[in-house]
Parts: sequence; structure tokens; C-alpha cells
Amino acid sequence: MKLIVFSLCLLIGIAAVFGSSDNGHFIPKAFYTLDEHGHKTEFHSIDPHTVHYLKRLRRDIQDIKD
Repeated sequence: MKLIVFSLCLLIGIAAVFGSSDNGHFIPKAFYTLDEHGHKTEFHSIDPHTVHYLKRLRRDIQDIKD
């Protein structure tokens, strides 16, 4: 019985960690840059299949700052 309760608590804990790991990370769907005169360029859309690379890059940069 103790093993079942321990396993259940462990699974709930792991699910909570994985669920909260992606919270709070805003990934835009498009962005623009400023040219040398300060004007906005055309919007550059972000492919939804490459969003996970941006999340990883953002986390790596934040880890370096800290």
C-alpha cells in the first residue's frame, strides 16, 4: 500500500513539474525589426514547427545571464 501511495505521489509530482516548465514563456507568432532609419520592416512570421527551438534558445540565454 505504501508503495502505491508513494508511486502515485511521485507521478503527480513529475506531472506538476512538466506542466509548469512551459508556463510563463511567451513566444510571439511574428516579429519585426527596425531599419537604419527607425522604421518598422515587414512582419516576419515564425513557423509553429520551430517554436521549440526558440524556447530552448531563450532558456539558454537566461541561464547565461544568471
